[in-house]
Amino acid sequence: MYTIAIDDPNIYQAGEIFASENHSSLKEMVNKYVAELAAKVLSRKDNYVPITKTEKFKNAMKALDAYVVDDLKTPVPADEDGKGAIAIVKYSL
Repeated sequence: MYTIAIDDPNIYQAGEIFASENHSSLKEMVNKYVAELAAKVLSRKDNYVPITKTEKFKNAMKALDAYVVDDLKTPVPADEDGKGAIAIVKYSL
């Protein structure tokens, strides 16, 4: 058997009152809540899909691709401070 400590006496008393109003004990109420929480967490692991694999994400990326400018005709110079690249993009050199 495991033990859970509730450090705040106000929370403990409120939990006891809530449990008694619902014709239960605090122990039964906590056990039920933890069991439901565990079931919810376990079901999420089975149905987990990374956000990058969802259709919503893929559609958003397709929409963003329409706004991306990738037709730079001149090469972007590589220098130590990056000012050359900024000049190319800003002034269309």
